[in-house]
Amino acid sequence: MTKQKKDRRLSRKVLIVCVSLLVVAACSPAAPPREEAAVQEFDWPLSGLRPLDDLLEYKPFHLNEPVLLSGIRPEDDKPINAAAVLGKKTTDRDWVFEDGPAAVWVSGIDGPDAGEPIVLAARLRERNGALSVEASLILKIGQPGRTVLRPGEHVYFDLPGNKSVTCPIELDGGAVAVVHHNEFEYVVLKALEPGTAKLRIFSKWWNAPEKKIMSEHELAVE
Repeated sequence: MTKQKKDRRLSRKVLIVCVSLLVVAACSPAAPPREEAAVQEFDWPLSGLRPLDDLLEYKPFHLNEPVLLSGIRPEDDKPINAAAVLGKKTTDRDWVFEDGPAAVWVSGIDGPDAGEPIVLAARLRERNGALSVEASLILKIGQPGRTVLRPGEHVYFDLPGNKSVTCPIELDGGAVAVVHHNEFEYVVLKALEPGTAKLRIFSKWWNAPEKKIMSEHELAVE
């Protein structure tokens, strides 16, 4: 076989391989955005933070529904302001969550460090006449300047939207992903890997042509 024929055969083989790779790439589904790839651990409610005592007062409307609560775990699970702890401790993992004048036993996940302000993604349960909170996630509260996270942790930012004003956001940096964004109420982010990210929160009047920046937050994942 002449060298010319060998070269032509080799060229055809290379062409076939290249075409095959192009077909595979065209048929393969595109990689999902970082926001969609983030694990959805919780069925996020429409409204933002709710006072615990308000939920307890209107218990029939909130039982088994997803809610977001803001409070602390008191030292030694002994409430600071609440007169009593609602519910019962059923396992060694259970811990007390306190929000102002109300406190309740929490089950489902291990408790946070005592005294650290947190947001709790949970559901209010009632079994055999006893109330409890079944938690799905513990979220840090986003700070005005810099918030430090560890990979896997979530952070909550409150948004001051209303019927006429939405709060769009921009997130730069691959260390953090958007898990849930309610333009009227709140945004939840998840730390993915060591690095930094920057969150910008805007306000936009419903008929305004442009949004206005309200705040900027640095997120450091260590």
